Amino acid sequence: MCRAVAEVVPGKHRWPTHLLATRGQGLCTKPAILVDSDLAFESNERKKPTSLPDHDPSVVDAFVSHPTRKPSITEDNEDLIEATLREVELHEPLVTARTVYELFRSARTGKDGRAALRKPGDLLPSSANMPCEDRGGAAMMIGMSDAFEILALVCTGLYAGYMLAFLSGVMPALKEVDDASFTLVMRMVNRKVPGPFFLLLFLGSLGFPAVSFFVAPEARDGSGATLVGIAAVCASVGHLITSGGNVPLNNALKSSRDQGDERAARAAFEGRWNALHGARTLFAVAAFVLVAVALPR
Repeated sequence: MCRAVAEVVPGKHRWPTHLLATRGQGLCTKPAILVDSDLAFESNERKKPTSLPDHDPSVVDAFVSHPTRKPSITEDNEDLIEATLREVELHEPLVTARTVYELFRSARTGKDGRAALRKPGDLLPSSANMPCEDRGGAAMMIGMSDAFEILALVCTGLYAGYMLAFLSGVMPALKEVDDASFTLVMRMVNRKVPGPFFLLLFLGSLGFPAVSFFVAPEARDGSGATLVGIAAVCASVGHLITSGGNVPLNNALKSSRDQGDERAARAAFEGRWNALHGARTLFAVAAFVLVAVALPR
């Protein structure tokens, strides 16, 4: 019997719910949605996801953490939370739902405190309060977030290195050769480069940061999510430069082969291509650095 807990945030609950609990095609028999209310601590309002009526109530239900998961699991787990906070040198004299809420609203926690309360195995509520028998499922979305961030780091890093190799080595070397050799090599490069490996890096360097930004944002602090989002934007800009600038120049160089004027073909290609390549390399490196900085958060 497959049971799972999907941790989501308001506005982003539809796809995991539909994936796990589509009527007649559900992947799990008892999925539970954990959603934060994100309301003021004093509020008594508890709104469940609006899409919940689309699903069989005997199969799926939602459980609202108020105002977020951290204070909501504090009751009956005060000792565990106090011990975890001490491990990261956050000393709270009286651990209650209110004090935990105030603690994580302040700047005192930092990334270490947030990371401490990301460990579901340490701080899950007692079994009487658990909405699902499979406690390991509570870490599902957080684990997905970590996996996508690692893939984002690998792809952006390799892609940035690929761009830097051309910027620092290949193009300076080709600058020293004659016109016929330059155009011959660049035409061959442009024919060979768009292979499976390059396409994987090209798509992954944008796709994985973008997916990572939307999967389990609760798994990282606000600055980490912002950095991943900016990384995705940088990758997007770099890809637009490639598709709107470098690729048309590659196509024009290919078409010039039958004209017989290699000097003119090189003059029309080299300077503009190098300038555009320098710009997209800058954005590729920026995307990698941003993901690398965001990963521990």
